[in-house]
Amino acid sequence: MPDGFSSAWALYTIKTDRPADLIQKLADAGVPSTVYYRKPLHLMGAYANLGYDVGDIPVSEALCHKVVSLPMRPYLDENDVKSVV
Repeated sequence: MPDGFSSAWALYTIKTDRPADLIQKLADAGVPSTVYYRKPLHLMGAYANLGYDVGDIPVSEALCHKVVSLPMRPYLDENDVKSVV
């Protein structure tokens, strides 16, 4: 990356029907991964004043159980990319 520039990239989130299995396989291969938001934003305490309840945004709620975030940053070398893929 050129001097004076920075990147906000950190994670790349994918959808899977078996997130726990994928996280374990990645961990076994030495690749860090996580479910970044285990609770949808509209149900977090910071947004409680908006009055949302479970079921109000069903797609967001369902995706919290089907996504895994992979490492993504501009400094990954080709071997790192191959490991993640």
